[in-house]
Amino acid sequence: MSDGVLYKYNATTESKSQAKKFNASAESDGVVQHANATTWFDNYPMEQLYDQTFDVVWTQGYNGSGVKLDAATWGDHPKSGDTIDFKGVWGFDRAAMQAFVANGTVQWVKIQVKLIDPAHAGDPDVWFAPHTYTSKPASWSEANVNTTYQVKETYLQTGTDIVRTITFPAEAWLNGQLCGFRADGAAEPSDSATFAGKTTSNGITAFNSRITLQVLK
Repeated sequence: MSDGVLYKYNATTESKSQAKKFNASAESDGVVQHANATTWFDNYPMEQLYDQTFDVVWTQGYNGSGVKLDAATWGDHPKSGDTIDFKGVWGFDRAAMQAFVANGTVQWVKIQVKLIDPAHAGDPDVWFAPHTYTSKPASWSEANVNTTYQVKETYLQTGTDIVRTITFPAEAWLNGQLCGFRADGAAEPSDSATFAGKTTSNGITAFNSRITLQVLK
């Protein structure tokens, strides 16, 4: 005997069930089980929501021509906007994310980043969009960015650095091709922004940016 399958039916089709349990005030995901003489087994696939977080693998900034910013001058900190039309990039382990999602259905994608409070006047607007680079590219091309699912964030200056989590729709998973996100200024030069990269350098302390995926499976 092994894990079983529990399905629900209407007049014409079958589909996977979803187990729920309740207390006096809330519901949460549950699991139905069956047993033989010695062992309990999960009825599977009972669908549940699972969240998992993945640490950033690499970060980088590029200028408007796609040239990688020099580490001695800029470090690996993502930048966006300004007169140079910076592009800032976060990269993650796509294979690890694919293994987690497996045959499940992605519900949403989130990324957490840290803005370094800008010295210039103004509140930068930043477009975040998913990209498909599996490793840090020698040069940047917007052809690997999907702007269909981009999200604009406005950073109101507070005099301190800002850690923010940005939520994207399920489609930003790009059918399993998502590798990370790109930041771009909504308007140059006013929307100049710098984010903390993976490595401490150039007066900026490293920040462990993370992606979180929620999956129904």
